[in-house]
Amino acid sequence: MKRADDNALLRLLWSVAEWPLGCYRSTDGRAVKVVDAGEVVPERSVAVGARLEIDGCLYSGTVALGDTTPEQADVVAQFTTDRRVVLDSSGRPLPVVQMTIPDAARRMYNRLLSGAEHFYCGERLREMDSLHRSDIFTGLVFDRIARKYGDIDQIFESCQNDWNQTLYVMLFRVMGDVRNREAYMELARRVPYRIIQRERQASRAAEAMLLCGSGLLDQYEDDEYLHRLKADFFYLSHKYAIEPMRASEWTLTGVIPRNHPVLRLSQMATLLCNSELLFSKVIECCTADDVSRLFMAEASDYWTTHYIPARTSMSGVKRLGRAKAHLVGINLVAPMQFFYAARTGREDLRVRAVDLLESIPAEDNRFIRGWLGEGVPVLSSFDSQALLQLYNEFCANGRCCECRLGRRLIKKSIK
Repeated sequence: MKRADDNALLRLLWSVAEWPLGCYRSTDGRAVKVVDAGEVVPERSVAVGARLEIDGCLYSGTVALGDTTPEQADVVAQFTTDRRVVLDSSGRPLPVVQMTIPDAARRMYNRLLSGAEHFYCGERLREMDSLHRSDIFTGLVFDRIARKYGDIDQIFESCQNDWNQTLYVMLFRVMGDVRNREAYMELARRVPYRIIQRERQASRAAEAMLLCGSGLLDQYEDDEYLHRLKADFFYLSHKYAIEPMRASEWTLTGVIPRNHPVLRLSQMATLLCNSELLFSKVIECCTADDVSRLFMAEASDYWTTHYIPARTSMSGVKRLGRAKAHLVGINLVAPMQFFYAARTGREDLRVRAVDLLESIPAEDNRFIRGWLGEGVPVLSSFDSQALLQLYNEFCANGRCCECRLGRRLIKKSIK
């Protein structure tokens, strides 16, 4: 079982209003009084703007927190949970104060760590009043959006700031399963949006470019329909200089039939040809129904009797349904609205993105079911996105001292 990192706790508790204030004795016998604890900068393991009295002399500057050697020239003392001797920038030993972590804080931290992967915090969230829970959820959602913002920013730059191509690549990124994410994005680069739009009046042309461009059809025997697709692609690949991918770039082991990349790509071909996927349409989405109308689509007629190429199956429409459209709303539309808002200064789009997340039902997966099992209210995708961020970024990595909820519970344990 993971145990508490006392120096991480030290950095956390240093920001508790009165905890660090008081008189201490350094390891070399100097009298040290913390007059003002300053402001903690966790990523640098310091508190800046602190004021200390050392042997009766007042010093202002940076306090190092933990057992790392400080790099700042204005460090006046080191507070740690061990007895290391630390030198300042001139080579002189700094006053080192050995701190004692309160037992209550250590117990709470160990409890959080040991229960992190089992939704231990669910009971705390359930008992919390809705205002404080909403505050924690909002912070987590914006953390998650910030991470997605970085992903979109990289794609936007690689697309030479082309909004439609960025949206197109992002659509491929979120449409497939996680294991094939890079393969989908690579296909979107090899068969770009502008080419699909030029051929969108002939849906089979779009399907030929996506399916044959993926390289996946090379794994299957031809039937009449696949033979026609390959003949179309022979012409289109020369016309647009499309270099097809290799089938080995895709992971198909364990993929369930309805999520098979070949079927998904056929659905996307229909989606891209039925209505021009203008960036403006995505930006204007306000509700779950708006998203569903934009992204629900059916694969071509051939797939009514096929899940896998050249192998017939029971007849049934292969539809990109409402649930998948909602996931696109969560993982594509709302993040794109936030990204565009940041780039253009349109505050209304930030509000629209939040409203959109609140209108889309919560995801249904093992993580959300785990939180629900602890009685946590999950009313919309806004809540489920917050809880996914909480689990994946903090609980699963034992980052309880960095988590908004964990920090709140640890601080509360010593008050």
